[in-house]
Amino acid sequence: MKKRFTLITAMISTFAIYSAMSQTPVTSQTPVTSQAQWPEKNEFHKVMAQTYHPSEEGNFEPIRSRIGEMHEKAVAWANSTPPKEYDKPEIKSTQKELIGQIVAIKAMIENKATNDQLKPKMEELHDTFHKIVGLCSKDESHEGHGHEGHGHDQPAKKHKE
Repeated sequence: MKKRFTLITAMISTFAIYSAMSQTPVTSQTPVTSQAQWPEKNEFHKVMAQTYHPSEEGNFEPIRSRIGEMHEKAVAWANSTPPKEYDKPEIKSTQKELIGQIVAIKAMIENKATNDQLKPKMEELHDTFHKIVGLCSKDESHEGHGHEGHGHDQPAKKHKE
């Protein structure tokens, strides 16, 4: 039932976004959002979404099997050249914090940590990612960062937004 609700929500969100985009005239003066201009951030986000969201449901296999990939994507993102408006010391320092959290989770996994031990660390990691997304937004929020349909528009269950 929950999966069906999530699927329906994702379909409705996709349709709404597509409809809004098709009704918005595109001119040469329409700014391109920087979200799409930082591919390394988008690549990290894919791994984050594909590992964090299953952990919310008690499935820690994705993070256990992909922690190395997540680390690689985080380092690549931190070492990339950000769009000019995102080239801020607070973003760089928070990326370093994010990488430190990933290294800690990796060590926990290597030391056979339980799911209960990993869960709060995954939540902290997710919160740190959202802090960076907020710093990348002009309004300091994370609206429109591409998590639609992943339950972020739902009331949080011990999940800070």
